[in-house]
Amino acid sequence: MSRHLIWLLLLVVTSLVGCHDEEMTFEVTLSGAQEVPPVKTEAVASGTVTLLIEKSHDDDFVNVTINEVSAGDQLNKSEDEDTPYKDDDDDDGTDEEERFLLSANIDVSGVENVVAAHIHQGTIGENGPVAFAFVDNGDGTMSVEEIEITAEQADMLQNDEWYINVHTQQTPSGEVRGQIVGGDTEILAFVLSGRQEVPAIESDATGNGYATVNTETNAVNLKVVTTGVEDAVAAHIHEGEVGENGGVVVFLEQSTDDPNVWQTPDGAMLEDDVIDQLLEGGHYVNVHTPDVPSGELRGQILPATVTLFAFELDGEQEVPPVETDGSGDGYVWFDSQTNLLSVLIYTTDLDDAVAAHVHEGEASTNGGVIVELEQDGASTWRSPGEVEIDDETAERLLSAGHYLNVHTPDVPSGEVRGQIE
Repeated sequence: MSRHLIWLLLLVVTSLVGCHDEEMTFEVTLSGAQEVPPVKTEAVASGTVTLLIEKSHDDDFVNVTINEVSAGDQLNKSEDEDTPYKDDDDDDGTDEEERFLLSANIDVSGVENVVAAHIHQGTIGENGPVAFAFVDNGDGTMSVEEIEITAEQADMLQNDEWYINVHTQQTPSGEVRGQIVGGDTEILAFVLSGRQEVPAIESDATGNGYATVNTETNAVNLKVVTTGVEDAVAAHIHEGEVGENGGVVVFLEQSTDDPNVWQTPDGAMLEDDVIDQLLEGGHYVNVHTPDVPSGELRGQILPATVTLFAFELDGEQEVPPVETDGSGDGYVWFDSQTNLLSVLIYTTDLDDAVAAHVHEGEASTNGGVIVELEQDGASTWRSPGEVEIDDETAERLLSAGHYLNVHTPDVPSGEVRGQIE
């Protein structure tokens, strides 16, 4: 092979090396909590979505003419150019074409009676139409074979605007769902109730919150879907831990299509320290109404591993019942990942209380002390920091197998009680 032909081949190879494909992988965790509305289920599923971006350039192919002239076998250059190849690139040399290829796999072995699974269009807290259907592989997995999608669809995928939904016989609308997000994005789902307000209020209104938090860009996309507060006049993200009130951090916007939906403004971003605090459970959403301007619905923004209980303490729950003017508001939150338990009680007309505990026992039964609480002022009782419990106790806690009891000199066995459920 002549020296000049070798140089030509090297030129072609060098040109082709400039073309790099890009592969993006999204790990998806599916749960009932992400469903809209949420589904109480023990089913779990996980999956992987892959986006392959194939890139090609105009200069991937080199046009040359080879003439054998004398003994040199030189490359014949174009009459009006000094280069031996054609280059139609833009000035920046990035005249590029792209193809977008999507594929996906999910493990549904932890879900019973699956009838279908799809990739849907929709952001967090929003239901949307089917984009692609999964095929059952017959081994507890389902897949979407590699398929070409449009540039617009690829942008939607990369902007957290698609989710996976698994439909079952018992929950045809979807039993577990997972938003397709990048590795830098956290997904949060939480419940709103009047009992979480401080002080707690009785309200028939309910709500569910959903959020994605990008820890790289600090972008926050939060949506709250409510019922029973169509007359709400405002909603905010507030700073404050469970049982604590705090100032406004973000003003939420009411949907123009549905008065029951409140969401963060487009492009909402928070400072680094605020993001850290939010991901640790240090913020809540409050929905304000004309009847309860201070807030009729509240939802603590908690990690997916944390379960929050908010409930009333009174004499009627005691065994046997106690007639008393005393009452209390209980807040218990438990992290199933670390088995750490935290407790807070605010009491009314029980300033002489001498002790408060977490007891083992289902409703209408009495049991032994699990955690001794500490008094923090005349009307406040707290757990001594975060208390670690064993797996058996944790399972019992999540099954309404514990209660709070406040003891007084008049009723040493307990004047007010509240079941943790």
